[in-house]
Amino acid sequence: MRESLLPNDDCKELGTLEVEVNSENERHTNDINDFINPKNNRKNLKRKKIIIIILIIIFMAIISGVIVIYFFFLNKPMKKVCEEGYKLENDSCILPYSFKSIYETKLKNQRIKLFGEYFDFIIDEMIIDGKKVDFCRTYKFESIGLHTVLVSVDLSKNKSLESMFSESEMISIAFGEKFNTEKITDMNCMFEACEKLTSIELSVFNTINVLNMGEMFSGCSSLKSLDLSNFITDNVDDMFNMFSECSSLTSIDLSNFNTEEVTDMNGMFNECRSLTSINLSNFNTKQVTDMSSMFYECRSLTSLDLSNFNTKQVIDMFNFFYGCKSLISIKLSNFNTKNVEDMDGMFYGCQSLNSIDLSKFVTTKVTDMNEMFEKCHKLISLDLSNFNTRNVKIMSNMFKGCYSLTSLDLGSFNTNEVETMNSMFYNCSSLISLNLSNFKNEKVNDLYNMFGRCKSLISIDLSGFGTEQVFNMSKMFIECESLKSINLSNFNTSHLEQLSSMFEGCHSLTSINLSNLLIIK
Repeated sequence: MRESLLPNDDCKELGTLEVEVNSENERHTNDINDFINPKNNRKNLKRKKIIIIILIIIFMAIISGVIVIYFFFLNKPMKKVCEEGYKLENDSCILPYSFKSIYETKLKNQRIKLFGEYFDFIIDEMIIDGKKVDFCRTYKFESIGLHTVLVSVDLSKNKSLESMFSESEMISIAFGEKFNTEKITDMNCMFEACEKLTSIELSVFNTINVLNMGEMFSGCSSLKSLDLSNFITDNVDDMFNMFSECSSLTSIDLSNFNTEEVTDMNGMFNECRSLTSINLSNFNTKQVTDMSSMFYECRSLTSLDLSNFNTKQVIDMFNFFYGCKSLISIKLSNFNTKNVEDMDGMFYGCQSLNSIDLSKFVTTKVTDMNEMFEKCHKLISLDLSNFNTRNVKIMSNMFKGCYSLTSLDLGSFNTNEVETMNSMFYNCSSLISLNLSNFKNEKVNDLYNMFGRCKSLISIDLSGFGTEQVFNMSKMFIECESLKSINLSNFNTSHLEQLSSMFEGCHSLTSINLSNLLIIK
């Protein structure tokens, strides 16, 4: 309820002063008015209903509008957008060129190598960063950043793609359907030494007639993965260094490879240092003659099953597993080594292997066993009783660094043709028992450091040793700390020139027979 104070004679008009009276009384008064005037109450209710109906109609209209907009505008499929260089055909992005390659510059006016020195093909069109240019093997880019090169090339008269992109500085490349490789027989060194290449798309490749894939991806040190699922290798005979120095490659699927015609697998996975596993169960190696350095420096490989390998034609196994320091399991149960001549460094640096089953190895033709087991640090036993060494000429460093070996029986070894044995047992620090009863050594000329650091060796029988041709015995027994006695009375030293530090550090040696030691030179 409000009351107005009227101005008096002595003051100017003060306006209206609102005074709040008992609100409870006012509410009762309104209720009484509604009771006295029910018509007004009904009007208010009717007005509220109308407002609610209007709000519902507006809400429904909004919902209907949203539905209409969605179905007639938003629900339509968006037009597919293709990346630079591609065009849309039948809802697919198609590369209308032979290939698209990407390059990166970090300096202004930087000259980049685009293609290999032997890139000699008919160029229909070449576009660099949207501009048509004459063909060039190198190009100077004015700006910093990524650059696109599109090329259409005619391969109809070519059979070889040798070194096509060798040493190119591209970071990625994709091939279109115009890159027709149906007639190609040679892909040797095709991407060799593309050190910056991180991505490669080869799905359009037709390799049905290819004979040579040697060094195809050699030196692609930045590639982490490689999809060759479409490759047909039925006619390939050369896979020499095919993935050599792909040091960033972590996995590779070769399950579709047909290798029945391949003769050369030398260095095939050489220095694939990031490769942790590889499945070669489908490999047919019946024609292969060279497997040297096949897994050289595959440092991350932990296991390798080669039980399916047919090695009856293999001549060279030089450095086969050299530097596979993480390898803890290896299956060679079906290895036929009857024709192998070179086993130099075969298991060198296999630091995690504690045993190797070589019971089926035939070594009658082997001439070189240099470094064969060197640095096999965890090797605790080794049975070589089946080894026939009648043609071996080199045994230097053969067991060097095998410091977990406690015994070694080489009584079956025939050393008649051996010429050098330097450091043969060097640092076999746990070796207690060593049988060399059949060592004749008629042609040996170098015994340097042969038993150096065999710290646990108490005695050794060298009574059969022939030393007539030996010129160097320096450090032969250096740091053989546990050696108590040794008889070298049978040693013929007529050609000996060097024997410095021969017994240095042999603190336990109390008896030594050098009665026939004769130094002429």
